Amino acid sequence: MFWFVKTSLSLDFSFFKVSSWSLFRKIEFLFVKYREIFLLKMGIKKFKLGINSVRLFGRNIFYDSPYGIAGYQRMLTSHQKMLKDEGIKDLNTVIDVGANVGFFSMMIRDRFPGAKIFAIEPIPTIFDCLKKILRMRTVFKRCFPIWLIILGIRTQNPYLWK
Repeated sequence: MFWFVKTSLSLDFSFFKVSSWSLFRKIEFLFVKYREIFLLKMGIKKFKLGINSVRLFGRNIFYDSPYGIAGYQRMLTSHQKMLKDEGIKDLNTVIDVGANVGFFSMMIRDRFPGAKIFAIEPIPTIFDCLKKILRMRTVFKRCFPIWLIILGIRTQNPYLWK
């Protein structure tokens, strides 16, 4: 448990340094993160992939582990740092291979609203979460979840929105 607390606090510190979000948004994120971890760790909520989500910034965010949205925070921290360090200021097209539940696609959409995003996920249960997140058309215009059989034999719903 000590490892988890230490790692989580270190991640919070890095997140505050790197994220371009407003202070209010960062605090809201951390509140939701720790509330969800508390509910999961106390057994008040049980983790089930494809079911568990939190309401954050007006959207339902599905998560992929019993640690709630801590995985989302880890991705936000590392990828926002990478974008900042590399000086990437604009993107036209992004291909999110192994999109999981869409954390990277959400971050890219927030940071580059005009980018066309192709989110590819081969695991059907996780793809269903990705579709639920990307289905919010006002937030995710120009996002295309793509489900692929691992060997590329066939695709299902290759373009959700045209």
